[in-house]
Amino acid sequence: MGNIIGGGIFLLPASVAPFGTLSLLAFGVLTLGAIALALVFGRLAERDPSTGGPYVHARAAFGDFAGFLSAWSYWTMTWVSNAALAVAAVGYVHVLVPGHESKGVNLAVALLALWLPALANLAGTRWVGAVQLVSTVLKFIPLLFVAVVGLFFFDPHNLGSFNEGGGSALGGLSAAAAILLYSYVGVESASMSAGEVRDPERNVGRASVLGTVGAAVVYLLGTVSVFGTVAHDDLVSSTAPSRTRSTRCSAGAGAAR
Repeated sequence: MGNIIGGGIFLLPASVAPFGTLSLLAFGVLTLGAIALALVFGRLAERDPSTGGPYVHARAAFGDFAGFLSAWSYWTMTWVSNAALAVAAVGYVHVLVPGHESKGVNLAVALLALWLPALANLAGTRWVGAVQLVSTVLKFIPLLFVAVVGLFFFDPHNLGSFNEGGGSALGGLSAAAAILLYSYVGVESASMSAGEVRDPERNVGRASVLGTVGAAVVYLLGTVSVFGTVAHDDLVSSTAPSRTRSTRCSAGAGAAR
């Protein structure tokens, strides 16, 4: 779950807002697909509980070249997607600590966001597990809390139209799904280290499914909460939608006193 919940929870609401509430339907469909993938990775780990995840399974089924393509594609996707994490970190630092916008600060924040996890990874599996546990708790509980609180300030007038893009509903659904697919990158993470955990035949599948479901709850509640607390036009142009939601909730709570 720690690998699934990343920069997406902070940026995706603004990224899919131009498609309207149609994107919530796309999110639901993708969630079902992600759970199905988690079940697949769990079953594959039962058959071959080796470290490597998709690479191991592709090589076993289709040969060395297929294994290479799987590993190379996964590696490329991983470092390319890190750019989104850097962008999210820079955007939220500017909101939380205003007045320090410069290329030097942006570069320093982006490098820290990339290198701190890398250093933990270089320290070994035990360190990675500890960092994952702590970071997951620190992300999951506050995000879930803020998402639930945001529902109490939900205003239907903030929602855009169902198909904000104006084109075909199927086209909007597909476009939103293509962006939202990023949110479930990491569903394969438990299978990647199957050979390093106890009882992988049971634990990999369990961790994959429970982690995906937990992440889905946070993502869906968080997205609905942001959609309902931030005016649509403001959300489309926001670089820190979750922060904007918190500000609106605080303002609403103050006005209610």
